[in-house]
Amino acid sequence: HGLLTVGRSVGEAFSLMYNLEQACRIQLAVLGSGRPMHLPSSDVCERTAAQYEADPDGAAELEWLALRRLSGLAFNGR
Repeated sequence: HGLLTVGRSVGEAFSLMYNLEQACRIQLAVLGSGRPMHLPSSDVCERTAAQYEADPDGAAELEWLALRRLSGLAFNGR
């Protein structure tokens, strides 16, 4: 069992995986605390989704390129 994300690029898939993994960690921490979970309203969820979808090239690609530079991975422009 594991997580799987896909994207239009490696950078987008990486960003989606990072965000999914963070969301899972946060949810487990909240559930483990024994305290009630407070979920955002459906309006907030819809606005957040719209903001993400409105970024066609995505900040994810810029994040991916920056992470590659910081990690010292070879850069080939893709």
